[in-house]
Amino acid sequence: DGAAWVMHLGGDPGRWEIYRNSLLIRLGRYEEARDGLDGLIARRPEYYAGYRVRASLNRRQGRYEAAAEDFTKALKFHVDARRTEAWLHYHRGTPLWIIGRLEEAAEDFREVYRRTTCPTYANARLYLVLRDLGRDDEARAALAEARQDQITEPWLGRVLDALAGEITPEQLVAEAGSDPTQLCEAFYYAGEICRLEGRDAEARDLFRACVGLGDVP
Repeated sequence: DGAAWVMHLGGDPGRWEIYRNSLLIRLGRYEEARDGLDGLIARRPEYYAGYRVRASLNRRQGRYEAAAEDFTKALKFHVDARRTEAWLHYHRGTPLWIIGRLEEAAEDFREVYRRTTCPTYANARLYLVLRDLGRDDEARAALAEARQDQITEPWLGRVLDALAGEITPEQLVAEAGSDPTQLCEAFYYAGEICRLEGRDAEARDLFRACVGLGDVP
């Protein structure tokens, strides 16, 4: 089978299993992927990638507590590049935010900034989490710090501009154009801005538009 062929070539069969189960998730064959990942983790309990991919599956299925736990285990066993570890913090921060563990989510998003040393979407999410905590001054200070730093992605810069109130949610969506990734992000962050402003009906419409795009690159 595929794993045996990878072993024959001198590769790590775990990497083949990660690829296979990731593909099953993309195809929507969630229970097959879960069985495969559970088996991989049982055989290799210190292999961080098994937890990382299962965490993504749990998040996709709305099992946010389990997703946060698996990302924590992935961080425990992770031995790869510093930037990859930063993104494990980013991905854990999102389910923590969803289940209301806001302080922990904020710390994860801060950790991404410390590790990457440049602004990313973690800075946008840190601003939103701090606003949800009612710490508006701290949120604005964190956002201002990120905007003063070197932003290598122009589109991220426009998202941060929108959060800062320098362009409207409608302008952000208009600027996204037809690029599906940018449009998804525009709908999402425009929705968050409307939510914070009490424009609940508009926020719901924007979140629905974001979800309606399906999986984007």
